[in-house]
Amino acid sequence: MVPSPAFLGCVMPSYYEVYDEGRTVLELWTGVVAHEEIVAQTRDQLQDTRILPGASLLVDATRARFETPAELVHEVSAEFGRPERKTSIVKHALLVNSAAWDRAQLLAREAEGFGVTSIVFTSLDIACQWLGLDPATVRDRFLEMLAHPPG
Repeated sequence: MVPSPAFLGCVMPSYYEVYDEGRTVLELWTGVVAHEEIVAQTRDQLQDTRILPGASLLVDATRARFETPAELVHEVSAEFGRPERKTSIVKHALLVNSAAWDRAQLLAREAEGFGVTSIVFTSLDIACQWLGLDPATVRDRFLEMLAHPPG
């Protein structure tokens, strides 16, 4: 598991794992997530040189409550356009709950301006199908992440 460096040493609402030799990233969000946390996590992840250019990202945020208001979503999506980023995620699947749906849709639209194809889903199976991932494997990996969070 690869926790975001911004949150090492504490219980984190987010962390991710890199698979398929850097081509796939699975990210898990849980609990209440402050706006600053999502911006920092996104920035840190885009600095992770283990993630290959052209990678796919599947975010499971169904267990999270984001405090980012709609008018600040652009601060998250702008991270995809930062010139100092080390990697480029080109396919971004967001699995969210109903409370985050509108903001996730806004993030997806804004990310497209930075070359990221982003789609919001309510079904893990359909998100996996879009990314070409095996749903059973992804489900098992997310369950493992939940069972053994870092920190």
